[in-house]
Amino acid sequence: MTVSSERPMLRLVLNEASGPSSARIERALGLLLEELGMDAAFVGELADGARVVTHTANAPGATMVPVGLTHPVQETLCHLFMTGKAGPIVSDVSAHGELADHPHTASFGVGAYAGVPLRVGGTVIGALCCDASSPVPVVHERDIATLQTVAEYVSVLLRPTSSDTATPSSTSSVPAAGNDLERVAGALAGGGSLEGLSRPLLEMLQTATGLDSTYLTAVDWAADQQRVLYAVNKAQMQIPEGLAVDWSDTLCRRSLDEGRSCTTDVPSIWGDSSAAAALGITTYVSIPVLDPDSNVIGTLCGASSRAVDVDPRHLATMRMFAVLIGQQIAAQASATTQQQRAADLQSRLIEVDGLALRDPLTGLLNRRGIERWLATAFANLRPGIEQVAIGFCDLDRFKHINDTLGHAVGDDALRSFAAAIRTIGRDGDLHGRLGGDEFVVAAMLPSTAAALGAWKGRLRRAASTTVTVQSRPYDVRASVGVAAFPTSTTPDEALSAADAAMYLDKASRRAAR
Repeated sequence: MTVSSERPMLRLVLNEASGPSSARIERALGLLLEELGMDAAFVGELADGARVVTHTANAPGATMVPVGLTHPVQETLCHLFMTGKAGPIVSDVSAHGELADHPHTASFGVGAYAGVPLRVGGTVIGALCCDASSPVPVVHERDIATLQTVAEYVSVLLRPTSSDTATPSSTSSVPAAGNDLERVAGALAGGGSLEGLSRPLLEMLQTATGLDSTYLTAVDWAADQQRVLYAVNKAQMQIPEGLAVDWSDTLCRRSLDEGRSCTTDVPSIWGDSSAAAALGITTYVSIPVLDPDSNVIGTLCGASSRAVDVDPRHLATMRMFAVLIGQQIAAQASATTQQQRAADLQSRLIEVDGLALRDPLTGLLNRRGIERWLATAFANLRPGIEQVAIGFCDLDRFKHINDTLGHAVGDDALRSFAAAIRTIGRDGDLHGRLGGDEFVVAAMLPSTAAALGAWKGRLRRAASTTVTVQSRPYDVRASVGVAAFPTSTTPDEALSAADAAMYLDKASRRAAR
């Protein structure tokens, strides 16, 4: 069948989302699951002959594909989809010879599978995959277009950029919203803040359910209080934002304790709640909002002064919205923590901005600045939580550039290469030039193989690029060695290990010519 990759509304929604790349990718995976009706979606990046899972999303109650899961790429189901031997969507793997016989099909309980390659500049860097434990309904062209649209979006976010919060360009043509999922996705486009996500969701819930009020609360366990964060009200009922109620008197506590998510006769069932009586609540719906450890951090609620029969499908929608809100809260908390860590490191290294620690040609840190950065990073390293990743880059055949094109062109090449590797990482990361054609990049990363593998892949792509030299494009390639340190060491030992890894890379590249 002829497949169109055009999903203009979905592309618009994805492109308007803000926040860290990782959060935007996870939101896109969540939307993909809703559209395809599968259990899990994940991004697998290629690193040193392996496929490493770097981003995941799963449907409520489904088994999650763990971040960091690593297999030799040729042994994965993703490989069949990256090479075109299967895909893009196989609704029943038992009917596909290679998939049915693949060992991962049985070991992971796969009933349906979807996958498309992720490409950067024409190079396959991984795959976007989904799976389900049971076969899915017949695949439509729209499903394949959705998969391809999300893959294109994820590929852009995985490409090295000058800022982690850069947003892929969007079309200026804004078509009208389509189905309910696209309306939800439109709300996610405002997900730069919890309020930007929550208010449109609350408005949609109120319209769909016919309830007088829909609102989001936060539970403060230390103070034993529940507080209304955002509310959408009709004239019949007003749930004021900022309202704080003792947790013991809330309908949400009773709902959680009794496992009753919805009731249409609050006065008879929970007549002992003074807060409910004061607000005149007759119908009540409460869905818990959970953190990544499944702890209750808030509730998504609906209320009415009259009896309203809430459709079970609307309850399912509320549960989905509660998951989206929980993910948004977790993403904001993670981004805040990372930004604070980077800011703390930057504040301790403020003196690095002095000219004595900068390379005058490229503006990167010089050897002294590099050693100062590494010493500070190792002194503040939290073993088991973080690791220091160091990349050592040495330009290939740089002497040839100087000898044949002149030192002025060589200097332009060095400046352009410095600009390319500056796109790796965050503010506060290390970007330095040891001297000559030797460069060093370093970052504080989470202590996982997946984080290191993804960072290494981005560095390798940035170190093999086309730069502008005296207004002309010129291919610049570098051998790259990466070393990671989960515990503290000295700058000299760290640089020596990364340097040794670089020479191994250079030798293997020469042998492959």
